[in-house]
Amino acid sequence: MHLYHQCSYFDGVSAKEYVANVEMQPDCWIITLADTQETFVWNIREIAVLTVAANEVTCRYGKYPEQLLTSRSLLFVRDVEQLINNKVFKSDTSFFIRKSTKNIAFFFTGVVAFCILFYTIILPWSAAFLAAKLPYSYQQEMGTSILNSLVDSADIDVALTEKMNDFAKQIDFKTEHELNIIVVNGYELNAFAVPGSNIVVYKRMVEEIPSAEALAALLAHEVAHEKKKHVIQSMARSIAGYLLISVVLNDVSGIAAVFVENASSLSQLKYSRSLEQEADKEGLAILANNRIDQRGFVELFQLLKKEDSQVNVSMLSTHPLTEDRLKYAKKIAGQQRNIAKNEALNSSFLLMKKVVE
Repeated sequence: MHLYHQCSYFDGVSAKEYVANVEMQPDCWIITLADTQETFVWNIREIAVLTVAANEVTCRYGKYPEQLLTSRSLLFVRDVEQLINNKVFKSDTSFFIRKSTKNIAFFFTGVVAFCILFYTIILPWSAAFLAAKLPYSYQQEMGTSILNSLVDSADIDVALTEKMNDFAKQIDFKTEHELNIIVVNGYELNAFAVPGSNIVVYKRMVEEIPSAEALAALLAHEVAHEKKKHVIQSMARSIAGYLLISVVLNDVSGIAAVFVENASSLSQLKYSRSLEQEADKEGLAILANNRIDQRGFVELFQLLKKEDSQVNVSMLSTHPLTEDRLKYAKKIAGQQRNIAKNEALNSSFLLMKKVVE
């Protein structure tokens, strides 16, 4: 047996790869990191072995998060196989060594199939289930925490926020809870919903929005995301995906970072095409129920499309605007027959526009 080998070592806390020298002793392996000379001792009876190819071996050690050793050295593979044959490792460690390459291929094909099933069926369903079961009090708590991390009180335009909420009160969104709309200073053409009936609108959007109907469409779309709990669904999908990857990679620090990252980057949370279409449909229905011209959606989409041709629009990165969405809005608006003038809505819109002039 060759007593000394060079391997790749992973500590299980991060995804960082370390070069390590491994000394195989009868009762233990002594692992020394090449750059720091830090030493670890693995009890031979606690080592588990997994091979993924004929010329590559991965050894695992300890409880979660497990430490890992990998090597493509033929000498290392040979020595590990000899130890397996001598039954010095844990009783279940020889499973993959003893299986043929064909069986290993079948196993990993199954893993890939499960991942596809997870992302296409299980994950969307579990995200929707979580969103439906989450108490509103918890959504409010979550929303407050997110707003505190995203919005500095100094960035809030108090006058515009007041006018925006006055404008929103002219529309019956048929929500169970009162809306809280915040206008923040910023040059992004963006708006997004936050759990707990909160909506954040950037000042630039107020400056550029062409009409009361277009602003009503913007708010209706974001309210639809909140009513349908799309925000929580998308966060759950995003977090679950990262969690799965972090668990597979044995990366504990990655798991912890997932929650922080998703809380602080809600404004960049991207909705799926199906959720966007559902929000459009619900938003158009809100305008119809209030007898507001649904062409406001067309105006909104055209504004975003025009701006995106000149500079990247933040809202389009999170709310992908497809030709199908624009065509659908035009089709539904073209069929509307219940439009009525809303003087209070238009008056609120003009008062708000005066603030940004």
